[in-house]
This record gives sequence, C-alpha cells and structure tokens, in this order.
Amino acid sequence: MKYLIILFLLSFTFNSYDKINYDQSLKESYQISYNRTKKLKWADFKKVNNNSKTAALTSSGITYITNQYKNYNEVLVSCVFDKNESYCNGNNNTDYILNHEQKHFDITYIFCNKFINRLKEQNNLNGDKILFIYNQIINEWEEYQKKYDLETNNSINKVEQERWNKIVELQLN
Repeated sequence: MKYLIILFLLSFTFNSYDKINYDQSLKESYQISYNRTKKLKWADFKKVNNNSKTAALTSSGITYITNQYKNYNEVLVSCVFDKNESYCNGNNNTDYILNHEQKHFDITYIFCNKFINRLKEQNNLNGDKILFIYNQIINEWEEYQKKYDLETNNSINKVEQERWNKIVELQLN
C-alpha cells in the first residue's frame, strides 16, 4: 500500500479559524475527490504494472489548505485518490479486488473526517497546532491501513475481508 500525503500550507500568520470544512472541489485532473456515492472503477487506476505480485494499489491521501480572508480564516480539508499513482496488474481486475481497494479509499475518508473533527475541537487553532494534529492523524491512518491489509491478507482472507467491509461501512455511517 502506498500512501499519498500532500500538505499545502498557504498562511500561518493567524491564530483563529472560523471555518473548517471538507472540500470536494479538485484542481487536478489526475485526482478524484472522495464522494460517498461514487465508487472507484478500474478505469480510475491509470497505471498498469504487469510485473507486480500485488493485484492493485490505491494511492490516496488527506490534504488541507489554509486560507486567510479579510475577516475570517478557513481550513479546507480533502480526501483524494491519485489516478496516476494507483495501479492494477491487469490480471486480477475483479469486483472483489476493486472492493478491497475502495475500502482503502473509504478508510482515508474516515481519517479525513477525524482530522476535521479534531480541528473543530481545538481552541485558538494555529498553523503549528494544525500541522501537529495532521501528523497525528496521518500516523494513525497509516497504522490503520497496515492493519487492514494485514488482517485481510491483502483481501486473500475472505472472512476477514467481509468483517472489514462491515467495520468500514459502520465507520462511514
């Protein structure tokens, strides 16, 4: 599993944030913003790696931008899938494998929401505090992704995969 971690820091000259939101608008055509109603398709995996023993790899990440306006400050948080870095080996493009990869993207979104919620819990939020919370979330997210792959044996263990499907679905709801 490869993780895409992007961090955009535009301004850290202020100490209070009036708005913290999930941003679904994308500026890059090679990215897909997470949308609960739109599932990944094999066509979204632009790389083909026929030499890989791995059936597929989802490259997803959590990004944020801070904006300062005249009278208020904003943090926009996104959950993205990188089409150019995500790949399949071309031999196992099944719905079952695609579901496993979708769960990786779903997990990224779950941690994106955790990031937003932790930011909203803070008083006197500043750039250093945002970065600290972001790094905490990224570490937790990476560990959770590893646990998912380990317990499902990268989707080979069908019983565990079904259990994780339910866990992720509950967390999304």
